[in-house]
Amino acid sequence: MNNYSLFFPILGEGSFGQVYKARRKSDNEIVALKLIKKHGRTEKELISLRKECEIQRHFNHPNIIQMFDSFETENEIAVVTECAFRDLYRILASERFLHEELARKITSDLVSALYYLHSNRVLHRDLKPQNVLLSEKGVAKLCDFGFARNMSLGTHVLTSIKGTPLYMAPELMEGNPYDHNADLWSLGCITYEMVVGSPPFKTNNILHLANLIRCEPVRWPVSISSDCLSLLKGLLLKNPIERLSWPYLLEHPFVKGHVLITSDQGVTLPLTSELTSSQAHAKELQMQDIIAAQNQIVEEAILEKRRLSTKIMDEPKIKANVSINPSKGDFDDEELIRRLKCMDVQDRSEMQPGEGPNIMCPNQIELKEILKLDEGCQEVCLNALESEEWLVFLQQSMEEIMDGDTESISDAAFVNMVCRALSSSSANVVEYIASLFSIPFTIDSISEAQLEKIRKSYAEVKLVPKLIYATQLITKRCNQNNDLNAEELQALEVIFLLITNLVHTDDVFLEQLCKISVLLSLSKHYAYILSLRRRKLRIATNLLAILSHILRKMPDYRKFVTEVIAAINEPGDELRLMLNQSSDCLVLRTLVLIKELNYRCTDFLILIWNDFIQKDIEHLRYSTVEELRSMAECTLHELTRTNILNEQSFVSQEVFGFCTTR
Repeated sequence: MNNYSLFFPILGEGSFGQVYKARRKSDNEIVALKLIKKHGRTEKELISLRKECEIQRHFNHPNIIQMFDSFETENEIAVVTECAFRDLYRILASERFLHEELARKITSDLVSALYYLHSNRVLHRDLKPQNVLLSEKGVAKLCDFGFARNMSLGTHVLTSIKGTPLYMAPELMEGNPYDHNADLWSLGCITYEMVVGSPPFKTNNILHLANLIRCEPVRWPVSISSDCLSLLKGLLLKNPIERLSWPYLLEHPFVKGHVLITSDQGVTLPLTSELTSSQAHAKELQMQDIIAAQNQIVEEAILEKRRLSTKIMDEPKIKANVSINPSKGDFDDEELIRRLKCMDVQDRSEMQPGEGPNIMCPNQIELKEILKLDEGCQEVCLNALESEEWLVFLQQSMEEIMDGDTESISDAAFVNMVCRALSSSSANVVEYIASLFSIPFTIDSISEAQLEKIRKSYAEVKLVPKLIYATQLITKRCNQNNDLNAEELQALEVIFLLITNLVHTDDVFLEQLCKISVLLSLSKHYAYILSLRRRKLRIATNLLAILSHILRKMPDYRKFVTEVIAAINEPGDELRLMLNQSSDCLVLRTLVLIKELNYRCTDFLILIWNDFIQKDIEHLRYSTVEELRSMAECTLHELTRTNILNEQSFVSQEVFGFCTTR
């Protein structure tokens, strides 16, 4: 890093990290420096990032952003590339569409770049306007090779799904094996958008988008030249075998004479040459083998699910008392059932009187139902969407809702699909999802009837339990010092703000929250969340409101609330600290919690009580904030009624033993 001087502000920012304009000190060359944070990424993701650097390092073409250097620090991976003027996405956002001659120039540059890549058996797999940069001289350059794949000589097709939905080829949407022709479909989408002003298929509902790309015909523009129209019709063919491809694409009149072919490209069996009959036969066999293997996996999964479901119906109880420790971030039924076999829940006979009917011993079916996903083929393609693609999609969805279109967010299938990405290792994606689900409650123009329909879809897919599960995944990624980064804290803040809104609106959400909290033994998790008040006050403030609301509306779960507070280090001292915060909201909600604990869990409050808490509350009676004065008076009145103020500051061992055996 010492070899570069950074300029501010940043050029761009995404889930991958930040891009800065920088000056290389050795020769004063202006470069782009991309800094990718290591923290919060899995080892698999880091390996993928290093592979991206290795692939791009060997590229040498005027229409591909040149990589100068890459290195790693303790906390970041740095990639140094040439600096471009601006990206095609911003140009289209500003101009809407381009004159055909400029579109021809950019398309020809992209054909040149793709011919170079495919000649070297490399698939880009993420062509979109954001990844097309333009130099000051107007030369288009392809960038961002995070999804690129170098195909070995024996590989003819791929199966892993990569790309951005708006530009994704039909064969990827269908989950079929694909080859370099998928890049050419994306090229057609970009050219179409340049001359028309929008992609060939566009909708805020990703399931609807997938169906459009797979089944609906393209609406061909009428105000373009015959050569341009011919190119679009050749590239945007749904059948990849029929799609305009190499070497015929080079001869198409729309780009002929404008494609740059460099002398150093080409390897054995390039993707740009026609296959021999033996190669075509080998490719067909490979596709058949992949499809057969996929079908077998699906059949085995269905059989296993049925077998396990039958077994669950025969096992009304689970044996131990250990919390689930999820290692995967997906809410799939099979994984959940596997974890259930290891889970322990307290037996009813061990419950104390008055703790509620069987709330601490739910069966496996109940837990399976709480985190259940709707079954459907849409899960196949959505699981593979990466962080940046989700961010683009979620932002578009937010814009649609802010414009008043709530149709998608009212659809349980859509909400359930979006929830699939709550397992993302990108805290930004999780934050965007929680923000997307929160937006309807912040817009005055949305009617109460629409809001009720939205809440119904949230309840149907068990949104609150899935959000809580996502908070577990976030905190599991803490570093060795048990710290969360700023993005993770922000995601937690938005999640708990949304949950607070929902549980106070409808008891259905509150009950779902209580059940998942008990089933997953989240008392220590919530105690840790409360400790985050030192860095993100609103997270703790909202959780306090939730805990008080549980005591007020669902007292059968009071034992869980006391377990959360007991899991805090020195809970009495922590209550004092919260009563002395500068945040009036946190102080107020702490008072409410103490009042509810006094009413529902008197014995527990005696255990953690000390005289300093009483003095702090008495001091709040003279606050300049009327709401704090009123709540302090009310809390003191309740404490006097239950005689807690007459108890000793520190409970004796005898009293402690008596309270814990009641």
